Amino acid sequence: MHSYENDDGPVFVFSGQGAEFWPLDVALLTQFPIFREVLTRCEELLSAQGADWSLIEQLTTTYEQTWLHETDVCQAAIFACQVALAALWQSWGIAPAAVIGHSLGEVAAAHVAGALSLEQAITVVLQRGRITKQAAGKGRMALVGLSMAAATDAIRDYGTALSVAVSNSPTTSVLSGDPVALEAAIEKLTERNVFVRRLPAIDYAAHSPQMEPLKHELAQALQGLTPRRTTIPFYSTVTTTAIDGTTLDAHYWANNLREPVQFSQTVQHTLSVGHRGLLEVHPTQVLLRPMQEIIDHIGVEAMVYPSLRRDSDGPTALLRTLGNLYSDGYTVRWEALYPNGGRHVSLPTTAWQRVRCWLPDSENRAAFHAPTIGSGMGQHPLVGVVLRSATQPNTYLVQTEVGPSQPAYLADHCVYSAAVVPAAAYIEMALAVAIAIRDAAQSTVTELQLEKALMLPVDKTIPIQIAVSATGEMLLLKYYSCPDGGADGTWVYHAQAVVQCAGTDQSKMPHQPAMQRTEPTAFQQAADATLTGDAHYQMMAAHGLHYGPCFQGIEQLWLRETAVLAKLNLPRSIVAGLATYQLHPILLDLAFQSVAALLQSVARDRATELYLPVALKVLHIHRLPQQAVYAHAVQHPPQDETRQRLTADVALLDRNGQILVEAQGLVLQPVAKLPSAAGTDPDQHLYQVTWKHMEVPAQREPVTPGRWLMIGNIEGVGHSLAEQFRRADQECLLWSSQRGVEENTDFVDD
Repeated sequence: MHSYENDDGPVFVFSGQGAEFWPLDVALLTQFPIFREVLTRCEELLSAQGADWSLIEQLTTTYEQTWLHETDVCQAAIFACQVALAALWQSWGIAPAAVIGHSLGEVAAAHVAGALSLEQAITVVLQRGRITKQAAGKGRMALVGLSMAAATDAIRDYGTALSVAVSNSPTTSVLSGDPVALEAAIEKLTERNVFVRRLPAIDYAAHSPQMEPLKHELAQALQGLTPRRTTIPFYSTVTTTAIDGTTLDAHYWANNLREPVQFSQTVQHTLSVGHRGLLEVHPTQVLLRPMQEIIDHIGVEAMVYPSLRRDSDGPTALLRTLGNLYSDGYTVRWEALYPNGGRHVSLPTTAWQRVRCWLPDSENRAAFHAPTIGSGMGQHPLVGVVLRSATQPNTYLVQTEVGPSQPAYLADHCVYSAAVVPAAAYIEMALAVAIAIRDAAQSTVTELQLEKALMLPVDKTIPIQIAVSATGEMLLLKYYSCPDGGADGTWVYHAQAVVQCAGTDQSKMPHQPAMQRTEPTAFQQAADATLTGDAHYQMMAAHGLHYGPCFQGIEQLWLRETAVLAKLNLPRSIVAGLATYQLHPILLDLAFQSVAALLQSVARDRATELYLPVALKVLHIHRLPQQAVYAHAVQHPPQDETRQRLTADVALLDRNGQILVEAQGLVLQPVAKLPSAAGTDPDQHLYQVTWKHMEVPAQREPVTPGRWLMIGNIEGVGHSLAEQFRRADQECLLWSSQRGVEENTDFVDD
């Protein structure tokens, strides 16, 4: 839980134009009266100032019929949604400590900060939309993966035809200007493997020299504007600092249209004065990633929150964020959501049984009170109690349990029809153990060797032990399981790994990635083939690897002869738990899955065999893996003539291609031939037969004499078996098709 001392609420961040957000979820209007009331008031003021269209109708009609594609209508609609959302947040007790506006978003920010009345703000947004519509079709904008300085240098040769319109984050900017010049610049940047994305929702060159004549027209149209002092700080993205509300006059709004949006610099300044929560107020998510990049860049502990999201309905998204704000220490007016309060129920008092429940023997009591080390490992989903040996120095034992429902996602990782612990889980356990024993948040896992698959029973958990030997800052881990739950004391060896904890020989720690950085867009454009996520998982199933929903996180793959890039899209049920892990097994498993797409080129004649990870040379976390958007794998040249083993280097990348996690020397090899459709029992492929000694009773229980009818042949097996029955004092009647019906009638009772 975070607790922020320097502000009473988060900073409200009002995004600008650039992302399509329509149609609006009508549930926002039906479930939240305040939201509906503010939109209705905006509609009345828009109509009073000459708008010949209905705001609510345009927000809720179909995509094809709406006028929100027109820039003047779109700007007014964004503003109205922003002030309605701000009013809704404030009704729930989430009041802004300060405001920031991104381009158009500064109009709503000025109103919420108290500088402009609602009527004045609508005047600004209507005049701004009317004037910018004159430039529609004359310019274009594009997002590029460059800092503001680098972007300025990249377009230097284009003169006034292009300019840097926006500094979104330390690594992203927006170019604006003449469409022909912009396309030429995009082509050159693409050749340099620079990320580029066109912004089709904006058809004019905002914040560029094209706005110079329109700037003066806007200043003239707003000449009578009389802003007031703000009640909370207004951080200007024109100046990057907090400014007096009385300066938000006609001249300011003219500069807002023409000058570059210095969003990155403004957010950095806001964080530098102590604010630690950024709440985006917009009908869809636009600036979450840039804000997170800014936070990571300056290295402060801060949180970003969305109001609405593309992947969720409106009420759910709002209430989920409200819950996150509450859990992070912000005060919520619960009576606004539950005006009728709760209903108190009288419950009976506890019926004490007065029974002592001490553990029955001293051995169990000793185990119960055994000293543990590390902090909070009992809460880790894969690592339970960590014990230091009482007799062997530098020796530790980790005791835990796993099963198809512990953690629940393991049931979705199946080989044939059996749940199997993924290789990535061994790595996460190693990283967690390093924290428990050495408090080493920066560790490198090396020399992982997987000897035997760890199969999970269908309906129970099984004990896991990790024996740890420590030598300085190096830990040797050996993994064991007890399939019978400890009943016969037999432990099965599965794997081993070495963890090099940060702190001793820093020169051996891979501070810089060994793999070459890959720009995702450039890789995609040069790919030889593509593969959808659905096709990928169908291929995996054909090989015997059946992934449930939790492990189906690959959205698209781009293939080259010896490399692959996978676009990741983690299930929402997993995203919420990423922070619980050092490196979530599902996230790393998705990276390992991408290697499987290379199998067809490695062994085309063995395409039906099952390949599983058996070894990994080294793994290191360079940056927070939660930011992973892509997985990238590069195949090593085959080392054996049979070409059965596949070795590759794998990395998790952020959206700009920066390496977050690097796994070198991942080895996959075929472990069994894929069975035919008639024989897919995992017992035949991943289990082995183990004979157990069983005592045979010295004397068998007597069999009660009886009458038996046996159907068989007169001679051979039937005859011999009938004779054995008779010698055991059993009456045995042999019915045979070799005799006629009349000959068999003596076997039928009268």
